[in-house]
Amino acid sequence: MPFARFRQALSGACESLASLPLWSRAPQRHPPVKTHPPRRTNPPDRTNRLRIGTFNVQSLGSLFKQLDTLPQDLRRYRIDILGLQETKLYDLGRFDIDDYTLLTLPAQEKRHGVGFAVSPRLIPYLHRVWAHSDRIGVLEMRLPQTGHVNIVTAYAPHSGRPLTEVDIFHADLRAVMDRFSRRDITFITGDFNAKLERRVQGETFLGRHARGARNRNGHALADFCDTYHLFATNTDFQKRAKNKTTWSQR
Repeated sequence: MPFARFRQALSGACESLASLPLWSRAPQRHPPVKTHPPRRTNPPDRTNRLRIGTFNVQSLGSLFKQLDTLPQDLRRYRIDILGLQETKLYDLGRFDIDDYTLLTLPAQEKRHGVGFAVSPRLIPYLHRVWAHSDRIGVLEMRLPQTGHVNIVTAYAPHSGRPLTEVDIFHADLRAVMDRFSRRDITFITGDFNAKLERRVQGETFLGRHARGARNRNGHALADFCDTYHLFATNTDFQKRAKNKTTWSQR
């Protein structure tokens, strides 16, 4: 660079620095202080963070599970909204369990039933809670700034059930999705009895950590996610193999 251009560039940089508010302090000498690494603490619980969970309780008929076990789990994981499946409570109800509110939705058969557990800070924003079927429930909220937020709780028939039951379930789930505006924010929680397998080329609804061979329910869930532009968030987290899926003998 020619010297004249260098002088011009340096002068411009000095003018830019001169326009900034700068403070300086004379360096002070202090005796050396022995420092310790900071203790590891839990991150602060930000009030603008929404924690959503899902839990197939396989019956909430036990008073112990309602009043003791469930609130302990909610507090431990700081859950704001928990979708519940297989509650085996077929009446519409609202119960206080510690600081949380338990909402159960009506079902025609007692072996089914869905519901929600909601933290106290979100109760003022509840708009509507309703059941589409014995297997599908919806909680609608109106949050400041965010707008309409829908939480769906659902659980699919297991792979041993007739194919017609699986088809009916997914038809009901699609009917629920069609009722929402595209501007809404929608979360679907639940137990889909599905294995999605690792994603193949072109699939954008899966993360990198899905496992297992895609079963019948997995194909139905994959088609549902692809149709409604949903993302299976559980497949985006790297976890131990035993924590990626759950299984229990019926």
